[in-house]
Amino acid sequence: MSGSLAYQHILELAGYEHDRLAEEYRTTYREAAYVERILKQYGLDDVHIERFKIPQKTWDGELGELWLLGPSSKRLIMSYRDVAASLAPGSKSADITSELVYVGRGEDKRDYVDKNVAGKIVLASGSVGPVHNLAVREFGAAGVVSFANSTGKPIDRPDQIASSNLGGRGPGAGDGQKTTFGIILSHRLGTELVERLEKHETLKVRALVKATEYDAEMQVPTCTINEVTQNFFEYVGDTNREKVQNRAVAYSYRFPILDPQGTRDQFYYSVEKHYGSSDHAVFLQMGVPAVLFNNWPDIARLSHQ
Repeated sequence: MSGSLAYQHILELAGYEHDRLAEEYRTTYREAAYVERILKQYGLDDVHIERFKIPQKTWDGELGELWLLGPSSKRLIMSYRDVAASLAPGSKSADITSELVYVGRGEDKRDYVDKNVAGKIVLASGSVGPVHNLAVREFGAAGVVSFANSTGKPIDRPDQIASSNLGGRGPGAGDGQKTTFGIILSHRLGTELVERLEKHETLKVRALVKATEYDAEMQVPTCTINEVTQNFFEYVGDTNREKVQNRAVAYSYRFPILDPQGTRDQFYYSVEKHYGSSDHAVFLQMGVPAVLFNNWPDIARLSHQ
């Protein structure tokens, strides 16, 4: 077992949010090809990629920029090139220059009382999807900039950008009504803009968005592996924590499994009852046995980190 190697796999697969290239939709996804290659290197049996056609098209972002325009200069606030999570999935292509209007959370109609947002870009602390449903579809805004981070810790991690999307929530979602775009900022950047607006500055911004849709498929690397999960956790958990049985080795681990770059903390684990809100549920619904490995609390959950 190697913690360093496992960490390297994570970096290769999800070190940052990648912009998927158009060629991958026509051939094999980068992640699927990597997992297939590694499984073959490990000598596992029956390694192959199973492919399942997705009935609806898959959204893909290509460009997303938010510029703050001054009288004699301009500043790039956020770019999809730098942080892919900053462009909300479901966004449509646009090139809009307008005044920026702060609407508070923006998730309630009362947030728009006495505010003229028609044709303008709104800034909100609420989640980008619900804000878009109201600001764009009911009050005629041109687009949404959100700095919500409801699943993270925005005060502790002010530069974290939450992953969110436009669709599936609130009135008007998915029924053919108007859809524009959503750009997501960090808590730090969002509050910086709010502070300037609350000082009665007029801020003009330009939003550039380019997005498309592709026919896509679910690609699942699979192989044959025996039932080792429970045995692994029981063995490592029993031999890599301090126990009274280990007192002969001076309160150390019985059979230490320590990586040169890893922690010396004790290995604690818990086998929980079934929890269905994750990717493994897709396999369980089809009768395929599956387990979920997770760490909790997860400070980077649903964010660009």
